[in-house]
Amino acid sequence: MIGWAVSEPTRMRLNAVPNIRLVGIVPQKELHRYARKWWAGMIPFQATEVSAAVDPLKIYEYLHLGLPTVVTGIPGIADYPLVQFAGDRESFIAALTRIVDRPDEQRLSEVAEFLKSCVWEERFARLNSMLVEPAGLAFLYAR
Repeated sequence: MIGWAVSEPTRMRLNAVPNIRLVGIVPQKELHRYARKWWAGMIPFQATEVSAAVDPLKIYEYLHLGLPTVVTGIPGIADYPLVQFAGDRESFIAALTRIVDRPDEQRLSEVAEFLKSCVWEERFARLNSMLVEPAGLAFLYAR
């Protein structure tokens, strides 16, 4: 497991599991060295008001690496390519079992196109186009 958000009691429980290794923080430029051996990514969040508004950077890293990813608690990224959203433990396990291998070249091309729209320049351009709409950003609330 890579990351920093593990409490001490959780760390102790995980250390007792022989097939889990807590690596800690890994610099972004080093992540590919770990991920080349992975068949899936996981972004497990508890469903809360905060997680409903989260846009985790980790999903863009996983997509860039071509990793199918199972996500919980973050409905805003459920429709991203290679993402399977799970609402509970059973659907999480089922989603993982549906991932059989890395995506093919066609699917990776689709992901690359999607990622082009996720860079800040594109996001700012979309926001700017909304601002020049006759109603400004008010049209977002009319939906």
